[in-house]
Amino acid sequence: MALTQEHLARLNSFVAKYDAKDKLSGLFQYGAMFLADGEPGVAKNVQTRLSQSRRAFRMLNETNPLKAIIAKPGLGQGPLVLEVLEKVKLIAFTGYCIGNHTAFLGEVGYVQDKELTAKAGKASLWGWGISSLAGALIETYHIFHMAVEKREGEDDDAWRARKRAAEAELNARLLTLVQNLSMVILALGLLQKIPLRQRTMGALGAFASAVSCYKMFPPSTKQKTA
Repeated sequence: MALTQEHLARLNSFVAKYDAKDKLSGLFQYGAMFLADGEPGVAKNVQTRLSQSRRAFRMLNETNPLKAIIAKPGLGQGPLVLEVLEKVKLIAFTGYCIGNHTAFLGEVGYVQDKELTAKAGKASLWGWGISSLAGALIETYHIFHMAVEKREGEDDDAWRARKRAAEAELNARLLTLVQNLSMVILALGLLQKIPLRQRTMGALGAFASAVSCYKMFPPSTKQKTA
């Protein structure tokens, strides 16, 4: 009974987050895209409706990239390559947000220029893809710079504990790397720069959304105390 209550409490904590609701909706959206495979019907209608509703909930919410850029406008606080990649990721994601919101305003009728909204929709996908690519390169950088060599004066227990922590971090970074690469491929597919079936894009989107949900889901009591 206690276990069930804990699971419900974790679930409630998860769905209470805005980002979690968005990613869960994305999972259903891309799942519907996978089922529809571009063919008209119930699944296709669900895919379209969820895509439009997600844009409405994102209005004025995706300001974190701008906050991060303003907080650290310059360079010189860490490795140059890593800092440049972080800036590219933030700027590209900001472009995604602006393009996505502009396209949504066109869908609901506030922006009448269809050519502008079409370009904004493509710009948002480019921003998403470039941001995801930068994210993949950032994870690659961290993976290649991970070191668990035994330090001078470090005892075996401390070294083993540090190795276990490094292995957990490596697994998390590898998962994020694969997630980012899947989003790059998905963005290129949606832009029709590479030939992908709707079902393939649906699978990629569902995977990326599922990983996001997994990352945001609160850990169990056992995981916290481990």
